[in-house]
Amino acid sequence: MTQLINLGSTQAPYWEVELTLAAGEHRKIDYVTDLFQLLAADTPNALKISFGGTMIQTPFSAGMGYRLTEPVQFVELWNTSASTLTVRFVVGIGEVRDSRLTVSGVVNTKIVATGGFSKITGGTYTANNTLVLPANCRLDIAVVSGNITVDITDNAGLSAVSVSSLTLPAGAIWSFCAAVDCGGTITASSATYNMTISEV
Repeated sequence: MTQLINLGSTQAPYWEVELTLAAGEHRKIDYVTDLFQLLAADTPNALKISFGGTMIQTPFSAGMGYRLTEPVQFVELWNTSASTLTVRFVVGIGEVRDSRLTVSGVVNTKIVATGGFSKITGGTYTANNTLVLPANCRLDIAVVSGNITVDITDNAGLSAVSVSSLTLPAGAIWSFCAAVDCGGTITASSATYNMTISEV
């Protein structure tokens, strides 16, 4: 016996639209839809939308989507800015699932790349230590027991770096990055501490 498969039909399928609105222009899109997904807008905070003749004009930003509870016959768009506005959006009956990343507004990014450290020295100490810190190195100290006192100055004597009588108690962890050549001392008072110096 042959099984019948209902392929169905969609009267208002997914439709991606791109259009440019002049400054202050209003545009009506006659297309039955129960969704609106704004994919892109080249001017932020300029677009307002109304659904199916409602009297509410609501702002819309790129990446936003709205699923209506019932289909409407049309969608209206307003460009509220004083310049042209190009938008790309989706309408239709169904559902849009978009896993792409959309970012709007001011986004501050910082890319930090490093080749890593070329030399790392360290160990566990119980006595005083003389520090020799080359430029762009990193000093890490973890105090296991007792107290230690750290003093560091730059070798040029310009007071660009000055760590004076910094007391680190048991349990303290401290990191220091030297931008210039530095020297200093660690004074241990019946203390045990772990220390590493990482050089680029």
